[in-house]
Amino acid sequence: MSDKIIVATQDTFCSEEVGEDDRVYIKKEAQKNGLVWAIYSPEGECMAQTGSREMAMALVRQNDLTAAQVH
Repeated sequence: MSDKIIVATQDTFCSEEVGEDDRVYIKKEAQKNGLVWAIYSPEGECMAQTGSREMAMALVRQNDLTAAQVH
């Protein structure tokens, strides 16, 4: 996967979806097309995927959220 962003839903990053503390989780995952960086809500919903950690972090910052790395 390239640096293309795949967003799960149109309103994915609205504050009601994320929660009160604005924290989301970034996790590297293996898929058929290679590794992706997925962004998850606190409830475990996949909000978006991208091909690089840098792009995932930029998406988080652009939406005024706080990222936590999942190991």
